[in-house]
Order: sequence, then structure tokens, then C-alpha cells
Amino acid sequence: NMFSEIALHILDILQNSLYASATIIEIHIIKPINNNEITVRICDNGSGMTKMQLRKCFDPFFTTKENKAAGLGIPFFKYAAELSGGNFSVESDKKNGTEIKAVFCTDSIDCIPVGDIFSTVYSAFISNPEIYFYVCIDINGVSVNCDSEKFTNRFYENFRDISYNCPFACDFLTNYTNVKISEPYEHICTFSYI
Repeated sequence: NMFSEIALHILDILQNSLYASATIIEIHIIKPINNNEITVRICDNGSGMTKMQLRKCFDPFFTTKENKAAGLGIPFFKYAAELSGGNFSVESDKKNGTEIKAVFCTDSIDCIPVGDIFSTVYSAFISNPEIYFYVCIDINGVSVNCDSEKFTNRFYENFRDISYNCPFACDFLTNYTNVKISEPYEHICTFSYI
């Protein structure tokens, strides 16, 4: 079953990056002013794909992961973008990692909502403290940049003896960026640093 929101597709692609031993992962979500497209770009410095793997990555019955019969993440993400009238691309090589780009047309009834990007970012941060995550959200000319290192430092400045995998840390991330996403088809975000 296809994921019902962009945030879940991002989470799935992050798992691919981690499987590829990435130590740096970037997530960009961009929607320019007066534009009906939202672009999601995920880049990593992982092991990348061979030319053969790159050709096969859109096949749902192909996977590089052991003990898995199928690799549905990339094909489903591509399908969701293209169903909205957008497009999808993957660039990868064994030296420079992988970049995935999905463009969604937000004025299409088939465009899935952004979803809970905070929980996605938060779970990535706390589940993989050894990985450097950089997140850039730029919607309608208002931008927020957040990275796992700055978030961790800011969290520990406020809560010295508490692990950031505690229940209120996700709320802290939400307040840290103060991002609100209007659902289901009006992909509009407003943010400010606190």
C-alpha cells in the first residue's frame, strides 16, 4: 500500500540512506511563492548505487537489502509524485552518494499531503545520533534550517541531564522550528526560530 503522506516517503528513503552507511543526510522541502509545485530533495553521502542498481531502482521487485523480497520505497515515491502531475529523479554513484528528487503538483487532487514532518525529523534525529541531518524547509518564501547537531546542542542547553529521546523532546523540536503545515492539500508552512 502506498504511503499516504510525503513525510512517510521521506522516512522510508532515510532508511535507504542509513542502509547505504550515510553519515550526512540532507532533506529539502521547497515550495516557492506563487508556484503550484513542492519539491522534496533527499541527499546523502552513502555508498551510492552502481549503474546497474540505478537502472533497476524503480523496479518494485529489486532491492539491495538482504532478506527483503522487494524494494517498494523508491517506486512508490515516484508513483506518488507522478500521479500528482509532478516528476521524480534519482542520481547516484559509488563515490558521491545518492540524491532523490520528487516534485509534486499541489493543485492536483492526487497530491498527497506533506504530513507530520516534525515526527519524521525527530525520529531521524533521535534514532541515529551518530548521523548528521540537515533539514531545510522553504515554503512560500519563509525558510527554516535545522540540523541535528544544533538541535542536540540547543536541547542540552535547556535540559542538561535529560536524554532527547524523552517524550517532550518532539514538542521541543516543534517549538524550536515553530512549523505548522496546513493539510490536506494546501501545502503551506509558516515558521520562525524561537
